[in-house]
Amino acid sequence: LVKSPEQSSRRSVTLTEETVSGMAEIKADLAHAHGRRFSSDEIFTTLLAIAFALLYENGLL
Repeated sequence: LVKSPEQSSRRSVTLTEETVSGMAEIKADLAHAHGRRFSSDEIFTTLLAIAFALLYENGLL
C-alpha cells in the first residue's frame, strides 16, 4: 500500500538506537571531512536515493 504525500509523514519513520548512533557517526565523519554540518534529512535522502538506484540497476523496480 502506497500512501499519498498528504497521508504520510517523514517523521513517521521509526529508527532504532543503533541507526541513530550510526547516523551520528556518519554526520560527524562528514562534518570533519567536508568542513560543514549535514542534516539527518540530507543523509537519509542520499542513502534512500542510493538504495533506489541499486534496486533499479538490478531490475527490481
